[in-house]
Amino acid sequence: STCRGLLVQDANRMIQEAVMKNPQLRQAEIEEFSKNTNMPELVIRAIASSKDWTRSYQVKLNLVFNPKTPKDISLKWIRYLRTSDIRRLAKSKNIPQVLATAARKQAAQLQKS
Repeated sequence: STCRGLLVQDANRMIQEAVMKNPQLRQAEIEEFSKNTNMPELVIRAIASSKDWTRSYQVKLNLVFNPKTPKDISLKWIRYLRTSDIRRLAKSKNIPQVLATAARKQAAQLQKS
């Protein structure tokens, strides 16, 4: 809910971890967290390392398009994106350059095949 959304952005890492371990956390909240560009890295990494949460295509997409997502995570999930999303990512100005370059390479490979 709104309370978890506020608490997860707290500067205290223990509070962030406690929110992420909350069993009542819903998929919709995770989608919002993964999209939020003000989310702490600990929260982004917690989402990316959870198999349950990353089953959702929307979460993967949000993680890749979120400029705050660490590059190693973004590069890991880029290969799971749809062609249209890869093309959109290649044109995006809001992401790290290394990610845009990887997206352009993947888009070029998809056009060849």
